[in-house]
Amino acid sequence: MESSLIPQPIARAIVPVFWLTAAVPFGGVGWLLAAAGAVLPLLAPRILPLMVLTSCFFYATMAMSSTLLYVLRAYWIAAFLAWLLVLRSARIERRVWIWVVTVACLLAWGSLITTVRLGQVSDTGRAVALEAAVAFVWVLGLGAGWAWLRPRRGRLERGEVAAICSSWLVAVGYGVVQALLGVNEATVPPDIWREIEGFRQYEDVGRHPFASLTANGMAAVSLFPVVLLLGLARHSLAGTAVTLLLALIVGLLTLTRSYLAIVLLLVVLMVPLARTRVRVWLPLLVLMVIGGVVGLRAVDPELLSLSLRLEGDVSSLRADIWTYTLQHLSGKDWLLGMGFGTDVWARFFAPMTLLKELQSPHSAPLEVIGQFGMIGLAVYLSIVFTVVRAYLHNRLEPVVAGVALAVLLVMARELLAASYIFSPSILATYFWILFGMALAQLPEKGEPARESGA
Repeated sequence: MESSLIPQPIARAIVPVFWLTAAVPFGGVGWLLAAAGAVLPLLAPRILPLMVLTSCFFYATMAMSSTLLYVLRAYWIAAFLAWLLVLRSARIERRVWIWVVTVACLLAWGSLITTVRLGQVSDTGRAVALEAAVAFVWVLGLGAGWAWLRPRRGRLERGEVAAICSSWLVAVGYGVVQALLGVNEATVPPDIWREIEGFRQYEDVGRHPFASLTANGMAAVSLFPVVLLLGLARHSLAGTAVTLLLALIVGLLTLTRSYLAIVLLLVVLMVPLARTRVRVWLPLLVLMVIGGVVGLRAVDPELLSLSLRLEGDVSSLRADIWTYTLQHLSGKDWLLGMGFGTDVWARFFAPMTLLKELQSPHSAPLEVIGQFGMIGLAVYLSIVFTVVRAYLHNRLEPVVAGVALAVLLVMARELLAASYIFSPSILATYFWILFGMALAQLPEKGEPARESGA
């Protein structure tokens, strides 16, 4: 196991093939894939972080259940770290461990507060300690992401970009099929179909579940491949146009307001973010404006307003949630936090149940402060500072800077949405893998900023 038994190009090609096969609704395929996933650490340990990262495009698949995917993710993270630290005796630098220990202490602190206030087990039957343990497993993705990129000074190779984007396209295919054939048992993974009633409020207005549980989750994980592809195609009008077309397909099928706003922002900022030539971004900007006007005229305004939640009573709901949170957090809560776990917010928002059942204030800073107090906010701001620093160091090399830029865009989205940074959600895996990759791009002492590259 000192090195991969499978050549790296073939190993990377396995990644999208794995997810494409998982999209096949045939009995027995899931267990065959599970067996293949189990032997991957023996055959190609170096691609395990890539498998974890791309797995976040899927809550479940037609062939594999969410439970099986949860187990494989944890197994791949543990196997990669064991291979790296035990078998290869590799060294992970101190700043990575400091981050792991810091977040572990934060989760322990929040769990302690929740246990003292609410008891060990929540009303839903999930122990606070279990939620914290799951969240910590996903935090270990930070070490995997760092170790994956650090030997190459934070650079993603083209084969890895291709594997990421191809796997994403498999997930996008779920949404396209649902748009063409409808949202039903034949087009939605079985695990998601069991939860579809909770999703019906979105599906009824044209927002598709893809292979994720929510349209918002699919939109969030799509930011990374979109940014990567824009970086690669920045000198090509055709490549940039195709990338934006794919991005807009996701936007139209998820109808996530924050995602659509960020995609438009990327077009406007394409020059400073990716050093794109004028002959590429100017025609695209004109085409986007024309396409937007034509699209708005073609879509039923009433349905569009409903889908994007533009009505006064709905659009004011989030402001009501924030106002309620600010008014009802006590001074002690601001200082120490209310505690970690889904049940904390469910109880906090209980008086608003008739309006909407809530388990988040739908703003990352409020969520962090509410759970962990000012210490949590300090950690959150430190994450922002670290990612900004990684982006500024690599801004002249768009494909490399795409890692940090994607993290920043995800965090920008979470200023107005439910946060998954400190949570047991599978999307937390996505964040921590990306954050570890951004850490790998930070300069050594005295290292200059990168030169512009291809």
